[in-house]
Amino acid sequence: MRAANYADNRTVVTLLDYISQIADQDPLIVTPYFSSVVTHEYYDKFGRYIENDYNVSQRPWWNDLLKQNLYIEDPQRDLSGRLALAMRQPLYRNNTLIGSAGMDIQMTEFT
Repeated sequence: MRAANYADNRTVVTLLDYISQIADQDPLIVTPYFSSVVTHEYYDKFGRYIENDYNVSQRPWWNDLLKQNLYIEDPQRDLSGRLALAMRQPLYRNNTLIGSAGMDIQMTEFT
């Protein structure tokens, strides 16, 4: 259920821990993330985004993501002004779409 309390949901807690571990491994990783096709919520190293107006299936990149196995956006400036690249991939379990996973990567070392 969207916006449900996940403090006791071991799967969500484990997912958020895993996202933080990935982010901590490399300073060029801005944040890894996961989006759920069930709740349309977005999770990254800062937690979960559940604002009523944020629905991952309504994001401009969602339909392009579903058409491709790997979706890479053109580099853009992030909120802090750094050049970053977003990569996403749809996730399937038993041939059923469950969401997407991806990460934003700083491009400072490549420019």
